[in-house]
Amino acid sequence: MIDRRSFSLVVVGLAATPLVADAQPQEKPRRVGVLCPGDSPVNEEALRDLFRPLRELGWIEGKNIVFEPRFRCMRVDQLPAAAEEMARRKVDLIFTSGTPATLAAKHATTTIPIIMSSVGDPVGSGLVASLNHPGSNITGYSIIGPEMTVGWARLVHELLPAARRVAKIVPPKGVVSIADAARNWTDAAYRPLGVQPIFVEVADMTDENALGEAVREAVRQQAQALEIGDDYSWKHGVTVIKAALSYRLPAVTSVDEEDMVRMLDAGALSNFTINREDRTRRVAAMVDKVLRGAKPGDIPIEQPTRYKLAINLKAAKALGITVPQSVLLRADTVIQ
Repeated sequence: MIDRRSFSLVVVGLAATPLVADAQPQEKPRRVGVLCPGDSPVNEEALRDLFRPLRELGWIEGKNIVFEPRFRCMRVDQLPAAAEEMARRKVDLIFTSGTPATLAAKHATTTIPIIMSSVGDPVGSGLVASLNHPGSNITGYSIIGPEMTVGWARLVHELLPAARRVAKIVPPKGVVSIADAARNWTDAAYRPLGVQPIFVEVADMTDENALGEAVREAVRQQAQALEIGDDYSWKHGVTVIKAALSYRLPAVTSVDEEDMVRMLDAGALSNFTINREDRTRRVAAMVDKVLRGAKPGDIPIEQPTRYKLAINLKAAKALGITVPQSVLLRADTVIQ
């Protein structure tokens, strides 16, 4: 589960370059290596002014900080070689997005500080010893964990109190470690609420026919709601939502804010996600601390504490669902 867009926003925020009065440029710019999985460049112009975390802390791109490579993502299979090249060049810090990129950096160096963003389960994947005491050259931000899963399950239960069976389309066990962990978290989060999670396995999350069949299987197993996360692209998420609606099965999503709009437009009942700006600022603060001399192993790994909730009343009306007032009062976005 890699949140590439949010990572891109962080990088762009780090690299924007207005003047800052209290900046204290160093004699030699600090070099930050960037490991970002993906196959398309970041739209620098559109995102330039959205985030200003590091420049507000005095780091000005091109003056006292530079990024290597700048605004370039790569295929997952290219990450190990890129990480090794950064280690050979002895950059001052490696900034990563997602578990594969962070693992590549970890294997490449045990001395260069690594700040990770958008990582799923850093302890379970072997990146660090613990969240509170990473104890290595790695720290950063974990976007997925048991706490967020519990929060989402409680929201779904409050939104759909009559639902006793909630389905989720997942990869087969043993294929994606974070997906296996998320399955366990989901089960542990729903059971105390009297809700049975239904896991429908799909080997290829890009196969629209297989995804459609998975929705039919969820209906056959009497699911009363369908969870949709970042397990597949927004295009395939929309496919799943439309298939669910054809059976009048409510779809609840937990995707990035940019994808949220597409999901709600397709008919998702709700979306629950982390506050992206809050994450950006917290990750930037870690980069600042490390560049100023703090040891990554002494900086606890942070997790989401602020979230954003969107409710689609239009979809609720079409499905004959009454959204509780308690949920509406907490919503950041309500679509009429």
